Amino acid sequence: MIKSLQKAEKTDLLPLAYALSALTFKKKDEQLWLKERFKRMEDILEESWAYQEMVQKGVAKGLEQGKKDVEQIVIRFVELHFPDLVPLARQQATQTATSQQLQELLDKLFVAHTDKQAKAILLGEQQ
Repeated sequence: MIKSLQKAEKTDLLPLAYALSALTFKKKDEQLWLKERFKRMEDILEESWAYQEMVQKGVAKGLEQGKKDVEQIVIRFVELHFPDLVPLARQQATQTATSQQLQELLDKLFVAHTDKQAKAILLGEQQ
């Protein structure tokens, strides 16, 4: 398959060939062989639009999961320190756009001593 794609000058399809081949090879030794075979073409693969698309999707999924993890940390922190504010924390955490913004929110919550302070932080009234 690899040789056929190279001969046809369709190297942009190599990442797809790799992904489909990975579905076939289940044994460790087969997987190692496949990895080694495609490792030789790493530069070609990395330049491919298909590879770039797969990487972008992976990065997006990772960022989304990271955001969800930070959301849960914010909610858990509020749950432990300001239990009456959990509904507000959930609302604000899910509406916050990025994990960086959530981390900044959490940093501000770390210094809150009262429910009033925490509520102001959650509502963005306190910098």
